[in-house]
Amino acid sequence: MKKITVLFTVLLMLGASMASAAITPELPQGLVNATKYFTGFVSNATAKADSGLTGEDKAVNATMAVFNSTGGGFYSNGTQLAGDGNAFPIASLNAESLNGTYSVWNGSDAGAMSGAKTYTNSTGNSVGGTNYWNVNQMFGSIDGVLTMGNYNGTNATSYYAYTSGAAFIVGIANATADITDSSDGNGTTLIALYDNGTAGGSVWANTWDYYAYGLDTETASPAFVVGQVVLGTKGEANNAQVTMSAVEGGARVHTTTAITYNATTAGSENFIQLYREAGITLLTNGTVNADKNLITGYILDDNEDSADATDGSDKLFVVMIKSGSTFSSSDVSNRAFKLVSAGAIDAASYVGNATAGMMAFSVDANLGIDGNLARFSHKVVGGQLETASLSGYTVELANTSLFATTQSNMTIKNAAGTVVGSFLGKQSADKTMYVGIYESEEAQGTGYSLAFLIPNPAVTGAITAAGASYQKNATIAWALTGGGTTMLSANTTAYSQTALRTQWTGIPSNFTPLTDVKGFNGTIAGVQDNAEAPVITLQYGMTGIGDKVANLRLYKVLGTSAKSVRGFSYAGSATPTNVGSWWISTAVADGYLNSQSVLAPGVEYYVNYVIQDNNGSFDSNAAALAITDPVVLGSVPTSSSSSSSGCVFNPAASFGLEWLLLMLAPLVAVVRSRFKK
Repeated sequence: MKKITVLFTVLLMLGASMASAAITPELPQGLVNATKYFTGFVSNATAKADSGLTGEDKAVNATMAVFNSTGGGFYSNGTQLAGDGNAFPIASLNAESLNGTYSVWNGSDAGAMSGAKTYTNSTGNSVGGTNYWNVNQMFGSIDGVLTMGNYNGTNATSYYAYTSGAAFIVGIANATADITDSSDGNGTTLIALYDNGTAGGSVWANTWDYYAYGLDTETASPAFVVGQVVLGTKGEANNAQVTMSAVEGGARVHTTTAITYNATTAGSENFIQLYREAGITLLTNGTVNADKNLITGYILDDNEDSADATDGSDKLFVVMIKSGSTFSSSDVSNRAFKLVSAGAIDAASYVGNATAGMMAFSVDANLGIDGNLARFSHKVVGGQLETASLSGYTVELANTSLFATTQSNMTIKNAAGTVVGSFLGKQSADKTMYVGIYESEEAQGTGYSLAFLIPNPAVTGAITAAGASYQKNATIAWALTGGGTTMLSANTTAYSQTALRTQWTGIPSNFTPLTDVKGFNGTIAGVQDNAEAPVITLQYGMTGIGDKVANLRLYKVLGTSAKSVRGFSYAGSATPTNVGSWWISTAVADGYLNSQSVLAPGVEYYVNYVIQDNNGSFDSNAAALAITDPVVLGSVPTSSSSSSSGCVFNPAASFGLEWLLLMLAPLVAVVRSRFKK
């Protein structure tokens, strides 16, 4: 068993795992020379109903610890290792791991901790050796995940899903934690990392959807809050209006009218708080992402029945997304996702037992799903890994008014039509994630978890020349590789969806990027093409996405000062003579897929696109025989009319996706009064 003081050291370790595809992937550029906030929670698992513990002791041992970085975040300097195409040091060889400071708030044992409730640690000097990001890895039966740590064989590897550009990363780990400083326990951890921002500007005068998840110390059962926060003017008193539903100990209370709160900042706008007199503080030490559309923090709610502030007060982890929206079947069909969740099972024989897991699945046009589930079991001390197939499962979507604010409700049914789980939540305004509460239906009882649904980004290799049969001039492929040695220098850059649309205003508002802005600089030495500028088919391998080809778009983004884009047109066949065309194939120079094809996340494909030297629309470099070619691949909703033609327009249709909680059984118990204050 490990202590909380070494928990995050453990999380930085990586057990060896196999890659899921043959391509040599590029590291997501959002992990290169990047500083990110580091936040999440630990859920302990020692307090079964029959554990022999009573009252406060049971609650403390079934509690959770919430944490976030209190400084500038953690630093990641990923450089690909020679000889291992999937491994990238987090810092550099023979250097320490992630740098930064985090705070852990836990249900402390008063005698052992002397009233202290915060443990802080700088990981910059706590982990020796080399640590790694590893891309395109396996988590149980799920492929295409990102892992963090080093090759030491530990079972505490952390596994992540991420948005394109790695602007947001969320993952889970199976790790032991002593969160009372008096006894060890088994638990799970949810970790989120995202680009640093501050609580100014567009954070204010906006509406935020609010989700909080934790464990109730009085009942040792899951507790959560679903609501909405309207932030007014920064610096004014009573500048926030909150509407919410709270569930703790199996009871629900709705606040259907707005309650006035105060929203303030601290630490040069590094933190935002949400509090009111004589009421629960709804956000402590909230940190904001760079796009100013995500906030995470926590609730620290002392047990009001005790004068001892160290007796195991409630702790809930908070996630807020700006201008969230509901979604429908047209938003989820013909796409692939990963669902990351962490929480606990709420049943008589498994109260407080922690669980965490991932689902990876594709949704077809009829809302059938195919994929896999892997999770750390709540049933066994030590949290062994369980896997299951989702083949033959289906989803159903509808909005629900079950809570004080309307949520989307997406239920999952097995092949027999039995509900096995559901997700309640909304999609973010930038359409890159969905946040909510996942409810699982277990033989042992109902479980609740905080959940994130992430559209699968593509795992991609470097850009190269397509094979000879995909070239107008077969000598081009040879020339671009210099007789076997590549003459293309990668120049790939990470952008979040918001940053992408800010930089290139022609990107449609409903476009979700699935790759970084992939580019290169190259020359075609000594090659002419019938006295005209050479026409070239470029290509890169990819895996991981499960979209219908008709929903995909490929855009050429011109110089950053121009802010303009060009849309490639999907070809009716492989057309290497048609500048501005693109297509997907199953091989480097064969296996064309038509626009009605649906990709499988575990299969390797090739993106092919045709440009011409000195063609102003599809070559950013005016010099002869020199090419600069940044492109970005992404998707639009099934219902969208946006096309991938040579001209780009900006449809404003929103799209969404998320998971929602199945309608809960009617609950009549009264929630403790502090949520109503």
